[in-house]
Amino acid sequence: MSREKMHREYVFVRAYQKKFGFSDKEMGDMLSCSDRTYNDKVLGWKDFSALEGKELSRIFGVSQDVLFLT
Repeated sequence: MSREKMHREYVFVRAYQKKFGFSDKEMGDMLSCSDRTYNDKVLGWKDFSALEGKELSRIFGVSQDVLFLT
């Protein structure tokens, strides 16, 4: 079974994650999901919910438009 990506990688989410020094596990904990699920969402295999998008925006202090630009 071959998976199909829902979207391109969210490179700005990953960039802000690295800027703030958060691991995938820490990000997953903040979004109440596993580190693997978080990574799948950043890479485009799954998508972030609206609430997760708002939380990421709050954590990083930037708009969702910036974070989810692909």
